[in-house]
Amino acid sequence: MAGIYTWALRLSYLSFALQMVVIYYLLSRRLWPVYPGLLAYISVNVLQGCLLFFLYRHWGYRDHRTAQVAWGSQILCLLARAWAIADICRLLLGRYRGVWGLAWRLLSALACGLVLYSLASAGLVWNQAVLKASIGLELSTVMVLVALFLFARHYEIVALPEIRALALGFFIYSSFTVLNDKILQIWLGPYVPGWQVFATLPFIGSICLWIWAVRQPVGKTAPELAVLPRDVYYALTPEVNLRLRVLNERLSRLWDREEHSR
Repeated sequence: MAGIYTWALRLSYLSFALQMVVIYYLLSRRLWPVYPGLLAYISVNVLQGCLLFFLYRHWGYRDHRTAQVAWGSQILCLLARAWAIADICRLLLGRYRGVWGLAWRLLSALACGLVLYSLASAGLVWNQAVLKASIGLELSTVMVLVALFLFARHYEIVALPEIRALALGFFIYSSFTVLNDKILQIWLGPYVPGWQVFATLPFIGSICLWIWAVRQPVGKTAPELAVLPRDVYYALTPEVNLRLRVLNERLSRLWDREEHSR
């Protein structure tokens, strides 16, 4: 039992170090305009870890004040992670104004629905609402990323390798978190010691993918073509086939009418 806790602590230190590597590359390579959501999520995660480490040593693990701060800081983590997922959608669809307009509206509706469901199912108990929202976000992340790349495959949208690596990292972490929590619910007693180990290992794998992504050439990631005139852009991007062009233009006209009607 003590060995498992020792491994969990070592993995936590490794996770912290790798997250600092991600932050270093994002800042040193001036990638925060490209990946603002990822930077926010990793930064909040690191700050939360430092805060909880201090509180565990000062107040203890079971102190109610520690629990209140832990649940409160988790809200910021959830918001930052949702931002990171939305950024992946933007990086893949942001070049297509009409399609991205539909995507961010759907993501906003999903986020509002998730918050309302969490509050209603938790009986307005805020820490339970945060827990419900966390579980819901993991499931939503898996569904959103699967739907995003199925859409991209259907319309032949080319996803850069670094975008795929970012998405795969979040997909792996969310998938294993859902599975890990489900096992914890079934075998609560005997599984608790290993839960943290099996929660940290997928996260470390995800961070390694993110490190690879943020080390790629900066110019290759930034969507320079988004600022070109539409006709020139379509001429330079053969992956934009006729179906996607028609869909994008119809949605663009729809959002234009919506803005003019206000």
